[in-house]
Amino acid sequence: IPPVTGKPRFMVSFAVNSPKQHYYYSFYAFRLAGTTDKITRIELIRSVRKDETRSFSEKNNYTITRLASAKTDVPWNGPLDCSVTVKGPAVSLTVNGQKLLTGTVAPQLTGKIGFSVRDARLRLDNIRVVNGKDALLEDDFAKNTLYVPTARIRKITPN
Repeated sequence: IPPVTGKPRFMVSFAVNSPKQHYYYSFYAFRLAGTTDKITRIELIRSVRKDETRSFSEKNNYTITRLASAKTDVPWNGPLDCSVTVKGPAVSLTVNGQKLLTGTVAPQLTGKIGFSVRDARLRLDNIRVVNGKDALLEDDFAKNTLYVPTARIRKITPN
């Protein structure tokens, strides 16, 4: 994530349960922010709708809560190997092999993942989503496609 100008920000979102065009209404995320030289703060945040009876098209109907945060000193230069691990309600962010932040989220999360960036250039070169040892999604971006394995479920009846 080489910075451009300003105060770069990078966000890895997970458990996103909002419609695509209304991304900010329901998710958890690790947000990395800093200067043009380095990441200085990491936060675990949660976004929820303020009033679920209102339309998704209503602006600013969400609240972002900081669940955990930490100061850090990670340079932007070179690739960053980031890993988000969720085990029950425990979640952690590891960058370049160093666990930088842990926090607590709701257990049994579902939803999409996402990436966003401000005042920086983002290049993803390998994404792997696993559940235990099973790969749910994997792509090294060698081709212009995203590989998503499909699961088939069959009901087993006892004899």
